[in-house]
Amino acid sequence: MKKLSILALAAVGLLVGACSSDRDVAEASNGNLTQEDGDQFISLSINLPTTPQSATRNATEDDDNNYNYNSETDHEDFELNDGLAREYTVKNALLVVFHPAASGAEDDATFVGAYSIDPNWFTSSDKQVTKYSSKIVQKVGGAVAKNDLLLVVLNRNLLIDFDKDEPKFTVGSTNMLDGTKTFGDFRYSLLEATALGAGVMTGNGFYMANAPLTDKQGSTTTAITGAAIRTLVPINSVYQTEAEALASTDPALVYVERGMAKVTLQALPDGLKLGSDATKGITFINWTLDHTNIYSYAVRSTVGHESFIPLASELNGKYRYAGFTDITESGPTPYKYRTYFAKDPNYDRNVVTTAPTSPTDLPIDLSYAVNSNYTSAIGDENPQYCFENTFDVDHQTVMNTTLVRLKVQVGGGDDLYIVQGNRGEILLNDAVVTRAKNAAVDYIQDLKTAGTIDYTGTISGADFDVTVPTTAGTVSITVAKTDGTAFDAKITAGTAPTNDAIQTAVNAALADVICYEDGMSYYTIRIKHFGDQLTPWHTTEAQMPMVGDIYPEGTNRDKNYLGRYGVLRNNWYDIRVSSIKYLGEATPKDYKNDQTTDDELDGYIAAKIHILSWAKRTQNWAL
Repeated sequence: MKKLSILALAAVGLLVGACSSDRDVAEASNGNLTQEDGDQFISLSINLPTTPQSATRNATEDDDNNYNYNSETDHEDFELNDGLAREYTVKNALLVVFHPAASGAEDDATFVGAYSIDPNWFTSSDKQVTKYSSKIVQKVGGAVAKNDLLLVVLNRNLLIDFDKDEPKFTVGSTNMLDGTKTFGDFRYSLLEATALGAGVMTGNGFYMANAPLTDKQGSTTTAITGAAIRTLVPINSVYQTEAEALASTDPALVYVERGMAKVTLQALPDGLKLGSDATKGITFINWTLDHTNIYSYAVRSTVGHESFIPLASELNGKYRYAGFTDITESGPTPYKYRTYFAKDPNYDRNVVTTAPTSPTDLPIDLSYAVNSNYTSAIGDENPQYCFENTFDVDHQTVMNTTLVRLKVQVGGGDDLYIVQGNRGEILLNDAVVTRAKNAAVDYIQDLKTAGTIDYTGTISGADFDVTVPTTAGTVSITVAKTDGTAFDAKITAGTAPTNDAIQTAVNAALADVICYEDGMSYYTIRIKHFGDQLTPWHTTEAQMPMVGDIYPEGTNRDKNYLGRYGVLRNNWYDIRVSSIKYLGEATPKDYKNDQTTDDELDGYIAAKIHILSWAKRTQNWAL
């Protein structure tokens, strides 16, 4: 896919015209809450990222994964796109300071203080940044020092309870002011808040926090070696006066990303037909997201960074973990490349409740919307949002994958039927009745041929009554003699078959009759992350997929397939259905226990998925 998850980076320079008052900060020192104990100042700027743009562009200059993309032949696009204005609205901003740990691990950095800030925002001309803040000068306490680490949170919604007057600073149920908390505690603080739903991150502006950046360029065929990753941003200098801070030329540059993934569905092509049947037009009805994660980290996890860096498909050779383009034209050095994968709390299908190395044995718990939350609203203006959902290759199966469920009407509203699983032949109710009557007649003829019975006169479809239910799903056809007395009188040898015997014979002949009530048909589209461009599915002779071995075993499975499916925060997945070959499901199937691999040898729908930066990805489906 022409993917690249464009971090919802916002080039935001936080600027406070005047220094903050003492009541703008909640600070922890030796376990006790204190007021600011010094008149120091720091400067910073915040940046909000763009998302991928037009899905039809031919140029590649905005493509952070460095594709040689041809819109006529390639199946996936990646573009940078600003998205919707409401996705950049900032209602409140919080600056959090941590002391670096002796271990050097970001998660071990200890909490120092939190400040409410009020940035002024400006539109950026940078291709990768939509908005940025002017330089923010913030008054901080004496405990803050050069090289302390900064975290910015925008639009904290109900996730963070911050009150500078109490003072109070809790993330989920984690009290950051008890004198013991670390950045790791902050990152993993939301896990106990089950069934959050992405709405908790969008209710009062879109929740954003620091984006993990790396210091090595990716998306080329050159191996990435020795790459480091950074989420927290060091304070370059601490100033004794506000004037010095205002005059500084090296503010800390903070890049943030949105806390959820974004999915849109575009209108079906005009005149879309079912396969090659010109009489079976397709009308879009509605859609929904399914298999969405209910767990999320407050800040994207960097666990697994070392194992993600060397991943490059054997078919394209591009190292997909890091971006190709500097995050801004004047970006930070050396941490200036976006990263495009992460482990979510359910990554290995266990829920991590304290730290990434301390999992409990809780099974995956996704949110299911098999028959609910459908909407007819489509297009760029009507996205749906969800938490990121990633998993290893072993769990790259339907039950683990975030889905788009699509409902369409085939034909003009008649009930449609398929028999014996043959989706290539669509019958109307009358045709099913005729087929059932013929099956009953064939049964009688077989009895005569076998010498079990004999009869005089003619036995035809008129000798049987057939009822075909019109309720969606698998249906049971009812067959009985129209006039049992008259029918039995025709039998001159042997015993006349009973209604039950005739019913059994017809059931066997017309096994698995499925009714599509009013022509309604459901489809599922498994959302791809890296998709066909960065993780092409092997079809070469050496690793030809086959039933039971869809992702051929071997040491290169992660290189070839890890991240092919899934959704990542701050990525925009734009779904475009190009064709539908066959009828799908008569009623939406519950897949929460379905271990079918995401890639299959057969399919029924063709679709493209675009991911915007938001990062926009495209994928083709043939169902």
